[in-house]
Amino acid sequence: MKETKLIIVTGMSGVGKSSTSQNIARLYKRNCIEYYRYHEEMKDHPIRWANGGEFKIGSLYTEEGMQKNIEDIYERWEKFIDYILSAGGVHVMEGCLFQNIIRYFFTGNYPKEKIIAYYDELMKVLEKANPHIIFLHHPDVKANLERAFKVRGEKWKKLILDPERVAYFETHKYSGDESIFLMWEDYQNLSYEIFERFPVKKLKIDTSGEEWESYLKEIASFLNLKYCKKEIPQIGTLDKYCGTFTDGFYEVKVILEDNILYYSPSWFNHIKMIPLGYDVFELLGFPIIFTYSFSQGKKSITVSGNYDWELTGKTLMVVNST
Repeated sequence: MKETKLIIVTGMSGVGKSSTSQNIARLYKRNCIEYYRYHEEMKDHPIRWANGGEFKIGSLYTEEGMQKNIEDIYERWEKFIDYILSAGGVHVMEGCLFQNIIRYFFTGNYPKEKIIAYYDELMKVLEKANPHIIFLHHPDVKANLERAFKVRGEKWKKLILDPERVAYFETHKYSGDESIFLMWEDYQNLSYEIFERFPVKKLKIDTSGEEWESYLKEIASFLNLKYCKKEIPQIGTLDKYCGTFTDGFYEVKVILEDNILYYSPSWFNHIKMIPLGYDVFELLGFPIIFTYSFSQGKKSITVSGNYDWELTGKTLMVVNST
């Protein structure tokens, strides 16, 4: 059977796409197979950020504008598929199939049959790379989003529940937050329907039980990979990694709760820090590495990784260790 060049992890917000794609990348690494991971917010993302961003070529509210946007997305995928076919390794991409694309269609109240036609044509482009698609979902959309609100905070909650300029509500009654949850249910149900149409190898996982290690075993079997449980390095006391760090302008705050380290940014409530080795941590779901240095009684964090973030490449000194 032809080997895949492309793994797509897809599903709506909050179902675990980022952490799952991160773990898939680790599986390939532990199986000694060359891989590349494409986080939704990585710098220079080949699908999301080309030409100034997704669906920026034309209006979301006119047929002419949407056709321009659709053709632009096709071209991005064609270039990306041509690239990965000529490159080595397996390319693991999260999102960008349904999320965020169907949201643009819903914003413009684009007809369902035309959305399905978009995906039928897109699959003709993707088929050249023999894609394997992993669809993550939570049957209770409202419960899934409310769980995500607790982790991601008020800023993200307001973004998800904002009905402003969403033409979907021109043909669907809007009566507050419950209407938004119903819209997201329609979003997920349409994703289900389209997923079933894809003539490729695919796997559907209900993540509502949050049994992540079990899901990863199932994914490893699906991808014909040897399952290898990640060994967490024993790094002793965690208190020494806590504190507020700054370069005089940017700030990083690390806290300890229930013997787990968390990064507490302004755009999420908190993000779990996964130890990769002594004094080195990766943020759960994000391609961001914190490397600690302890020198002459002072500690600092150097931020690295493939993420479109102002802090990448900077070193921040501790100003408060509590």
